[in-house]
This record gives sequence, C-alpha cells and structure tokens, in this order.
Amino acid sequence: MIDKIISSGNDLEEVTDLVPKNAVSLMTIHKSKGLEFKYVFVLQMNRKFIGHSKDGLSGKYIINREKGLGIKYLADLKDQVNTNLPKLNVVLETLTFQENRREERRASISEEMRLLYVAMTRAEKKLYLVGKGSKEKLTQQFGTDVENNRLPVALRDQIATYQDWVMALDTAFMRKDLKFTVRFVEAEELTPEAIGQVEVQAAVDADDLSNNRQTEDIKRALTVLESVETQPTLCTSD
Repeated sequence: MIDKIISSGNDLEEVTDLVPKNAVSLMTIHKSKGLEFKYVFVLQMNRKFIGHSKDGLSGKYIINREKGLGIKYLADLKDQVNTNLPKLNVVLETLTFQENRREERRASISEEMRLLYVAMTRAEKKLYLVGKGSKEKLTQQFGTDVENNRLPVALRDQIATYQDWVMALDTAFMRKDLKFTVRFVEAEELTPEAIGQVEVQAAVDADDLSNNRQTEDIKRALTVLESVETQPTLCTSD
C-alpha cells in the first residue's frame, strides 16, 4: 500500500485529530503528560505496583548492573534434616538476589510516585482519586508515626498501591493540613438512581455525516486513500 501511495504522487501528511468538546477522554497516565483538564478521575487507585504483585519480581533471577546476577536455586536439604522423605527440595534466594529485588522494588516505587504526580497535576479544578477496598481495613492498617513530617521510610517501602499512600497520609496526619478529603461510598449507595445513565435521544445513523466534524485534512487523506485503492495493480511472477 505504501508503494501505491508513493507512485500516486500524493503526499499524506500527519493529520491532527480534532479534540472533541463536552466529552470524556479516557487515557493512561503516560498519555496525559502535558495535558490539562477541568476535572480528572484517577481510577484503580487500589491497583498493586509491579514490585508488589504476583507477576512482579518473582522470576528465578534478577540482574543488576552493579551487583551482578542474583538467582534463586533449588537445594535438596534431605541430608540436613532428619526425615524419611526421598527428597527435601527448598528454594533458596542468594543474598545478591535479595539485594537486587530490594533495589528493583524501590525503583518501581519511585516510578509509581512520578506517575501519580503526573496524574494529580492534570486537573485544573477538581481531582477525584477512586479506588476500592474494605473501609475497616483501610482505616486501621496504618499508624500515626511520622518522621521529619513524612511517612516513615519502612512504611513507604511496604506500601503497595496509590490508595495505600493516600490512606497512610490521611491516618498519619489525622486529616490536618491536608488538601484532600476521604469519602467511603457503600455498596447500598450505588443505586441506579444515584449512578444515573446516559440517555440516547435517538439512534445514531452511522451513514449520516451531517454532523461529522471531520477536518479538511482528514477528508483529503481519505480521498487519496480511496483513489489509491481504485488504481489498477499489476501482478508479476518469475
């Protein structure tokens, strides 16, 4: 297809999409960099970081440029323990593996902090941080210890989600001088009436282009593509 476009003599420049108005934009945090919106909802605040999930840092080895290769290995400890079992296989982690895992986990947490900062600075008027979990657990799992007006380092290393960061801050500082409020929404509050729904005034006709906000550049690009598709092709064989 590229050869057809080149041979047709038409130049397809990059087309800028027309940003919709009065619409909801759904995107990743990475995609939101540099953008601003009146209202922002950051969803899945309870998602676990890679370094704390079942799929993260659970391989048989971890490589670090400075410390080298850290591995797990399978050892038969039958001769070390009094047992009638034919084998006693135990997975052991080398010291290098443990140190590499600790560094990778901290690097992962640092990246998550940067991402959360990006997400929280996209809103112009109001920011909503949305997660889920047990109210009892979330309000009781963190203490009030503070080091130099910050969460203790040990606690920060243990925290596994954005939601935990927010709840730990809320508990440690007892909601004083914080620029956010925490609200729990119970399941019984999520009624159809409370949630609401989008009302469709009329069925959308896919072939009706009367309200199409297509730019002239897109129209020109589509016209060129259509002309390319209608050009005759020559098939050859050796």
